[in-house]
Amino acid sequence: MENRTQVTAFLLLGLTDDPRLRLPLFLTFLLIYVITVLGNLGLVLLILLDLRLHSPMYFFLGNLALVDFCSSSVVTPTVMTELLTGNKVISYNACAAQMFLFAALICSENYLMAAMAFDRYAAVCRPLHYTTTMTKSVCIGLISGCYACSFLNACIQTGDTFSLSYCKSNLVHHFFCDIPALMALSCSDKHITELVLVYLVSFHIFFAMFVISTSYVFIFVTILRMHSAAGHRKALSTCASHFTAVSIFYGTNIFMYLRPTASHSMDNDKISSVFYTIIIPMLNPMVYSLRNKEVKNALKQVLYKAKINMLKDYSNKLKYLKKSIGGTLHWRNRNFMDCKHVLIVTIGFLKFPTPGSMLPPRSHHHLSTQMSLDGGTQTHTRPDPKPVLPRHRGQRAQTGWWHQSWDSEESL
Repeated sequence: MENRTQVTAFLLLGLTDDPRLRLPLFLTFLLIYVITVLGNLGLVLLILLDLRLHSPMYFFLGNLALVDFCSSSVVTPTVMTELLTGNKVISYNACAAQMFLFAALICSENYLMAAMAFDRYAAVCRPLHYTTTMTKSVCIGLISGCYACSFLNACIQTGDTFSLSYCKSNLVHHFFCDIPALMALSCSDKHITELVLVYLVSFHIFFAMFVISTSYVFIFVTILRMHSAAGHRKALSTCASHFTAVSIFYGTNIFMYLRPTASHSMDNDKISSVFYTIIIPMLNPMVYSLRNKEVKNALKQVLYKAKINMLKDYSNKLKYLKKSIGGTLHWRNRNFMDCKHVLIVTIGFLKFPTPGSMLPPRSHHHLSTQMSLDGGTQTHTRPDPKPVLPRHRGQRAQTGWWHQSWDSEESL
């Protein structure tokens, strides 16, 4: 216990010591992180906004995108801070917190991939029973099990690692607090700790790989029984993209954690860690969503609604200006025509498909009648009707996430 308390902070050596490479690496990781944030959070927001994506497959995909965003945010900002400021010191508690969060999120991603493979098996191999198999309670149970096992795993790994004594050095040959890099600094007996780590990680990885491989074996058997060549090509293309991401993720994790600490090369560990900590969270939205037609159509629909809302806002501002501007009729008409000109130019810039349909004739919206009352004149103006948004064919009512049935969908 006394030896362990001697280390109050760790010094992360980072990716490079060459000052000339810091700025290019910082800009590279900044670009990757921005793409990761926009891709994953944009996918989560798109799934929440579009009711057509409220299905089990996209429910798991949204959770995977959220986990990718969180895992990248745990590591990448630390790396960019080291490259930009040169400050590589991390406190003992901050290192333990980073290790716990990263271990929990990586294990969650591991089990989420297995859950998505099982969902694809149910959709392809048992399409008639899909709605009764992947119910709301089953999906919530799978997600809850993924997170519960992941946080339990993180508690065991973090507690096991920080139960060791660190008295040799505080120089961590890595760019974040990873378990193998910290174990190399321990001056106590690491044999039991290494066995616990290897057995625990082996169980999580191989159990998820067993579920994934078994699911896709049944999927391939079902595909081979099909007589449609187009269906074969589509399924093989989708599986190739999925297996690319899975092989990179599991390959780097097996390479990192299923070896004894003595056989670790710190430079190789850094290179392999970049893939599953920084690159994979950026690639997952592209692999799982951008090649999907339903996601593309949902994105176009959201952008279309955003343009309509912008036009509604301009229309409301136009009505407010028309009512608030006083003076002569010539002054009102001149300002009204100026505002109308600005609105038409803005619509042309947005390339709205039918801008004329959003601007009805003035005679329909601004009818006035003159009445003589006691020798005076009173003007009655009909209020402007609310703009009616176009309704697309097949558009469903806004019923919310859980108030509609989950229909089976095509595989990714």
